[in-house]
Amino acid sequence: MKIYKSKNYLIYLLGLLFLSSIFFGVSVYFDAAGKLGGGKIFVLIFLSFFILFNFITTIFRKVTITSDKLTIRTLFTNKTVLLEDIQDIGVIRLKGRYSVLIYFDDSFAMLPSTISGFEEIVTVIKESCGGEVAEKLEELNKKTLRNQSALGISFLLFANIFLIILGVYNLFVQ
Repeated sequence: MKIYKSKNYLIYLLGLLFLSSIFFGVSVYFDAAGKLGGGKIFVLIFLSFFILFNFITTIFRKVTITSDKLTIRTLFTNKTVLLEDIQDIGVIRLKGRYSVLIYFDDSFAMLPSTISGFEEIVTVIKESCGGEVAEKLEELNKKTLRNQSALGISFLLFANIFLIILGVYNLFVQ
């Protein structure tokens, strides 16, 4: 049995993004001398809570794989599928990552590429299922996964830098 969790860089960058959003919100509040309207405060709080929610769900995401089954655990769900029961696979390309939809018994589970060992898990699924399922997973090679990962890291770094620079600007540049 192998257990895989979210990649460490993702957890660190999301944690930093949450702190950056708090810093930005505080800087906006001080820049406005505490006279922010309710709508602006709501947007700043919503932004921070949205990032915090993503951070928490990323921490709790876990994939367990044994010789015959795959279990994907998130904050709200826990889905287990026998590898022999996988009926179909869908590959979704998102900004900065891939997600694999695994269809089984009138249900599905989502396997994100932000899980460490994603390539190993995909290889196990290919070997266990073969045929059409394996063909659909062929686009997930090292090069494409590395490029998508670099895009995701770049986006999170840019968002962190953006919020920190704006926060510093709000506090120190008048």
